[in-house]
Amino acid sequence: MMLDQIDKSILEYWGKSIFPSNSSLSFCGTDSETLFKKNSKFFSQYMEKFKDLKYIFNEYGYRSDNFSKPCEILFNGCSHTMGIGLPQENTYGHIISKKLSIPYHSIAMSGSDISLSVARSLYWIPKLKPKIHVFQKPNINRIGYFTKEKNDHFITSVCDNWNNPSLLYNVNLYWNYYSSIKTLEDICKEYNVKLYCFNFTSKETDHFWNKNRYLARDLLHFGYEPNKVIADIHMKNIENLL
Repeated sequence: MMLDQIDKSILEYWGKSIFPSNSSLSFCGTDSETLFKKNSKFFSQYMEKFKDLKYIFNEYGYRSDNFSKPCEILFNGCSHTMGIGLPQENTYGHIISKKLSIPYHSIAMSGSDISLSVARSLYWIPKLKPKIHVFQKPNINRIGYFTKEKNDHFITSVCDNWNNPSLLYNVNLYWNYYSSIKTLEDICKEYNVKLYCFNFTSKETDHFWNKNRYLARDLLHFGYEPNKVIADIHMKNIENLL
């Protein structure tokens, strides 16, 4: 893919997390403190079990084991894979890793579209050299990009799409999706990594959206039970690739 022809500083932005390294947060993304207090008024008993939830980020700002550990499987995706509103151990990726007795490696990032997710894969696959890359495909109705903030750091963003409706024409959405997947396939082939792609929701899990007790703290993402089902659905396929 001729990554060696791309300026190193550009590649580093592709692999950069929007979260500080070696840090922790009590709230993150859609799982805000304001929403937690609002939900607690109506679902106080259910919200009580999430009161000690922490987001712990590794030395590169990812919700993952340290990257110094050998990488067998590298998970990637959007907030569903990152586990917004959930303890890390309740995410499908962590459940799979624990069952396989391997370290949990993830470069998933909340708010990602497919192109920004693939940009992280392009940066980290050559460095971590996983045997398998598990890629949860984000919603097609997103187009992300890099933008410069006042602190002169590049961060990922998808929110501004709605200020430019032309980005969301189907022709753009499908090109963004198709070109990203082809790029992901190429980088995995180049580094001899087995690629496993999937959509997060399916007919086996759609019914979980109807009941709050199956959702995460923000009530916008799946909770433990759906994540366990997702882990079970994909576990055998992933295990067969090892």
